[in-house]
Amino acid sequence: MKLALTIGDPAGVGPELALQVLAKPLAGTVPILVGSAELLRRVSAATGLPCDAPVVSKEEFLANPPEGPAILDLPLDGLSGLQPGAPNSLSGQAAYHWFTEAIDLTLAGKFDAVVTCPLSKEALHMGGHLYDGHTEILVERSGASRHAMMLTAPEVTATLVTTHIAISEVAAQLTIERICEVTRLTAAALPLWRATASPPRIAVLGLNPHAGENGLFGDEEARLIEPAMEILRAEGINLVGPMSADTAFIPVLRKDIDGYIAMYHDQGLIPLKTLAFDEAVNVTLGLPFIRTSVDHGTAYDLAWQGTAQVTSLYAACDAALRLAEKAKLSKISG
Repeated sequence: MKLALTIGDPAGVGPELALQVLAKPLAGTVPILVGSAELLRRVSAATGLPCDAPVVSKEEFLANPPEGPAILDLPLDGLSGLQPGAPNSLSGQAAYHWFTEAIDLTLAGKFDAVVTCPLSKEALHMGGHLYDGHTEILVERSGASRHAMMLTAPEVTATLVTTHIAISEVAAQLTIERICEVTRLTAAALPLWRATASPPRIAVLGLNPHAGENGLFGDEEARLIEPAMEILRAEGINLVGPMSADTAFIPVLRKDIDGYIAMYHDQGLIPLKTLAFDEAVNVTLGLPFIRTSVDHGTAYDLAWQGTAQVTSLYAACDAALRLAEKAKLSKISG
């Protein structure tokens, strides 16, 4: 499988993680690093990581795609002076440029999947690209009519109804339609990713403490979540809940759950990252192609030192490989 591996924010750990995968690709994958060859050589010199794969321009890539691991060189002015360790406008512009090129080439059939190293939302904004992260760019660029952010690890999988918004905005963003959309995507994706019950058993978390305690602590459960669950159950989706989020992830309950639907970012990601940090994979559901990512950020404090752990990126490559293989077999990618 040919993977478009974007190197992320060049001032963060993405480039050195990508170089590690380039040097030792996962079996069955052909990683093509999407970024700046000049920048990757600088990171190689700083970290001691090898950077000896063939370098191809976009024109060369389109005319004669490489059969093995390579670097797709998309140079940008100013990168020779870029320093690691902090977000800046150039790093945001570069990360956006490389990512959107990878999306467009994948939509054109040049890659089997996209795997992304981390970018910085702050750097994106500094560079004039006012997105909240990869997901929003993916949805706009691909024209996807529905989408969801799922993070999955061996021990737990969680999909988010809302993502990168303030806690104060979460309740207003919840709708019956959105809860249904996210849950349907999750129910369809889980069997592609892991062995599950048939159909997968999905726990829907409440928004409020104790899932509202019968309306004492909020009415979103009765007004939004439970009606959505009724619709979904009528479609044959196997649901439990609304569950109180403070106990939903304890081992005795978690062992019987194939996936969780979390109402907001930290509700799903705090338990997931506590249980499986550096093992989890971010999967964007609903796209016309496979996209996976690491479960961590740019780690500017570790950038260009050669000490960043590559575990999550290998997990993302493995997930992309497995999902792309199944998508090809089933003709379903989202």
